[in-house]
Amino acid sequence: MENSFIYTLSSDDRVNTAANQIYYDIDFGGFNCSSNDYHLEVINCVVNGSVLIANGYLTLIATNLNEDGVFCKGVLNASDAIMCHIPTNSDILMSSGGVKFKVKDCRMAKRIRFSLLKPNFAPVVSGTDINVGGVETKFVLTFKMTPIVK
Repeated sequence: MENSFIYTLSSDDRVNTAANQIYYDIDFGGFNCSSNDYHLEVINCVVNGSVLIANGYLTLIATNLNEDGVFCKGVLNASDAIMCHIPTNSDILMSSGGVKFKVKDCRMAKRIRFSLLKPNFAPVVSGTDINVGGVETKFVLTFKMTPIVK
């Protein structure tokens, strides 16, 4: 039986590198393990302070990562998973964890789009909601990955 492991992604891992991005395309997976499918649990997410404090919080979503569950039906697409909510009221912004869902086909790396949304689920605006003061908004996202043994 395989054990769980910690998997960390950073916005610096993104493949889209133009300035003032409002989304982050990151390659996820490519695990060299006997299991292909995993239970993913978000441990936490840390964001630098270059966000609009007046928003109160931002929501980090991942597109094309989840294989089960419904996240805000009618508001988000079926392929969008809420990773966490990040309060914007301090210089170091950290979410709480606990979001869990199943991910498939993790032996092969796949491109996932991570996006920050405003509290009303509207897209953020670069220079206003994120990337404030010309400082790029960055995050570090930590998961617990548990292989699904069949």
